[in-house]
Amino acid sequence: MSERSWGPGLTDGRAWRPIAYLATKVPRCKATAQRLREAGFVVGSSWVNWDGEPTAQLWSTIVSDMRGVDCLVLDVQEGDVLRGCLVEIGLALAGSRPVYVVGDCESLRADGASDSSFMMHPLVHRVRNFADAMRHFNEKYPYVWRARVFS
Repeated sequence: MSERSWGPGLTDGRAWRPIAYLATKVPRCKATAQRLREAGFVVGSSWVNWDGEPTAQLWSTIVSDMRGVDCLVLDVQEGDVLRGCLVEIGLALAGSRPVYVVGDCESLRADGASDSSFMMHPLVHRVRNFADAMRHFNEKYPYVWRARVFS
């Protein structure tokens, strides 16, 4: 049994835990990944353990990781300038994965250069924290884990 799919609790002693792709800024990724785990998610983004500069291999890994997750959780702070995170959001939406936005920054707000209309997509949800993301995911998308566990 790997951490990627099971944790304590179903009738046979196991429980499903959703796999979240973490999108955030590199300097705070390890601490943010820990907070995401504490909220009950399994972190399914291997880039958080990447050492070195971005490469084509890293982006291939990111695309591959996105295929195996249930949702994306974006952690942002005021002052963040998003680039890679926006690509990751696009990958999640293209794969019909819900996106949870925790925090706010200029990259997510409309301005003269962009309307940021992707934030209006029905799969994009603003939440206060990771626990709210977990609660919303379990309430709104219970079919995701049923399809994975029982297929």
